[in-house]
Amino acid sequence: MTILTITVLLYVRLLTVTLAIAAISACAGVGNTAETTHSCSPSYVDEDEFGRVSAQQAGPGALIQWGVYPKRSYQRYTVRLYIDSRKLSGGRDQDYEPRGTVDADVVMAKGKTGSVFRLEGETHDARGQKHKFVLRCRLA
Repeated sequence: MTILTITVLLYVRLLTVTLAIAAISACAGVGNTAETTHSCSPSYVDEDEFGRVSAQQAGPGALIQWGVYPKRSYQRYTVRLYIDSRKLSGGRDQDYEPRGTVDADVVMAKGKTGSVFRLEGETHDARGQKHKFVLRCRLA
């Protein structure tokens, strides 16, 4: 192999890795990992280039208020809610920015202090492209 061939192969490999990392980053959306799960109380906001996703809980056993606030508008929003692995009713599938509450009796029945509240979903734009988002925080 010539030096030119080796250089081209290395450049193509570097470009492929760079594009793969960029694609993964673009799909990541708002979100945090288990290692960075903050308390929902008094509030937690996760923000990035997509916008903000937030949750608030006044204290142990209190209801959870949540909302999705993107920086641009989308045609469709889908949201699913969980406490630990238990799916909650009250998710959304609508054409405007979703907001809502999880009642205190549901919080008490499905979780306990330290349980993880998870809000996940996706938006759909006019071209049919999806943008995923997630928020995780620990119950007070």
